[in-house]
Amino acid sequence: MKTTLCSLPVILLAATSVAVVAKPGGMADKPMTGGDAMYAAGCPDPCSFSVKSHDKGEVAGLLKQHASGHHGMSLGEKEAMAAVKMVKPMFVAGCPDPCSFSVHTGDKAEAASLLKSHAKMHHNKMVSDHEAAAMVRRDGEAMK
Repeated sequence: MKTTLCSLPVILLAATSVAVVAKPGGMADKPMTGGDAMYAAGCPDPCSFSVKSHDKGEVAGLLKQHASGHHGMSLGEKEAMAAVKMVKPMFVAGCPDPCSFSVHTGDKAEAASLLKSHAKMHHNKMVSDHEAAAMVRRDGEAMK
């Protein structure tokens, strides 16, 4: 059964209070090129659990573990895999603590541009296009 909660698509699992949310920007479950595929699943508020990975099976497994451990609910492999949705890869850029500025966008150039603007406005520092681009990474990718 499908329904909507706060304009996000939600798939209700059985008659429990657990729901799985397809994140905004969700895409059809079809292969993407270059290893860009990202998969996500989670619960809506107030639980707000979410998991995202390049590995669809990992997302399904962690969703099953969360449903069991946090909600006392048994979720089958087929149900868990059906709840996992492909999402658009995101780019992340930001400042270290104590500033903690961060930007998450689907456009790498936009992330670099916003980081440059932040550095100029908030830190009075000029950052080159090259420096800003070097500070942008894919969401889920380890920092260099």
